Amino acid sequence: MEISLSTPVKINIKIKVMSDSVKKYHELVEEGIINPDTKIKSPKKAFRILVEYDIEDIKEAVRIYEKNLK
Repeated sequence: MEISLSTPVKINIKIKVMSDSVKKYHELVEEGIINPDTKIKSPKKAFRILVEYDIEDIKEAVRIYEKNLK
C-alpha cells in the first residue's frame, strides 16, 4: 500500500488573534496615552472581596449590614 504524494494533508494551524481590548491597549501604548511601565496599585479591599467571595455570600452580608442600619 503506497501513499500518494498528492494526497491532501490537513494540518492543524491555530491563528492567534488578539481581543479588541488587547488591540486597544497596544494602540494606547503606541499613542503614548498609557505608559506600560507604570506600577499598578494593589487592589482595594472591596475589590478583593468581590473576587475572593461568592456573590451570594456578598449579597447575604449586604442584607445583614442593611438590616442592622435600621
